[in-house]
Amino acid sequence: MSKMSLTKLRSWEKRFPELCHFLRCYLNNMIFEELDQGETTEEITILMVQNQFRTYSKKVLEQLSELIALIKKGKIDANQFLKEIWSEKLYEYNHISTLEWFEIIEKILKENVPKRKKDPLDPDDFED
Repeated sequence: MSKMSLTKLRSWEKRFPELCHFLRCYLNNMIFEELDQGETTEEITILMVQNQFRTYSKKVLEQLSELIALIKKGKIDANQFLKEIWSEKLYEYNHISTLEWFEIIEKILKENVPKRKKDPLDPDDFED
């Protein structure tokens, strides 16, 4: 990764920290089939919310919704954003746009983000 690319990645990570982490883990899981995280967008997203992103999936959803709004307003280019946080080509998603893919993930997150119970300090205290 070039110095310029690394600078862009860091600026995105500063603006959307949880979302960038989520998407990079998602893409690792998808491309390298790590942790047997499923094969479809829905399977991968649900399993990631249930596993490593359980405690901050709501923040991921908020940041993804903000990113989608900025893309729709023309302030951010979806493909450029993805290229700047992930250097590999995503052949699996050539049939849909990056924005459509983000919207699919957003919809799945909205349906699967755990709801907190009474104690907000206990990360394991979620309803399923």
